[in-house]
Amino acid sequence: RRFTYLFKYHWALTGTPNPNSYLDLFAQFRLLCGNSSPLGTAFGAYQKKYFQPMDWNQYKWGLNHSAKQEIEGLIRPYAFSLGAGDFPMDIQDVDVAMPKASQDFYDELEEKLLAKTEDKIVTAANAAVLVQKLLQVTSGCVYNEEREMIHTHSEKIKALKKIRKDNPGQPVLAVTMFKHERARIMAA
Repeated sequence: RRFTYLFKYHWALTGTPNPNSYLDLFAQFRLLCGNSSPLGTAFGAYQKKYFQPMDWNQYKWGLNHSAKQEIEGLIRPYAFSLGAGDFPMDIQDVDVAMPKASQDFYDELEEKLLAKTEDKIVTAANAAVLVQKLLQVTSGCVYNEEREMIHTHSEKIKALKKIRKDNPGQPVLAVTMFKHERARIMAA
């Protein structure tokens, strides 16, 4: 928090504005807004104003009667929230078959921890590295020891182009694991 003054804008991104309870909002907004936090600058004052102890040792705290609406009103100018029904999504898991040459490369690498293309060699030092290399092969490119990208296939790009063609004008979110996948998708 002591370095936030260095930045003109602050963004806090989360899947939900209250990860465990509304008590947790205080720290998020203190970090986001500093001394101008809509929830105040002292946690104890925030806690006493909007919460009440739920047990004798004051370990668990619950919201006061109308505190939820009041807190949500205070943070509304700073928070943007979407519910599951706010924008419809069509989730598609698409199975993509690799070409025979890529499948042979994959099988050889899996079996021997080593595979060759025309002029490049890919090796895996151990099982953990092997898993990553095999995932790279299925994605369409694999890195060798010199960090060179070796192209194995373009089937995933073709499948993504088909999805785009079948859904004209609709945004598409494609999940990737490797930097080269993103670069190849953007180029395509």
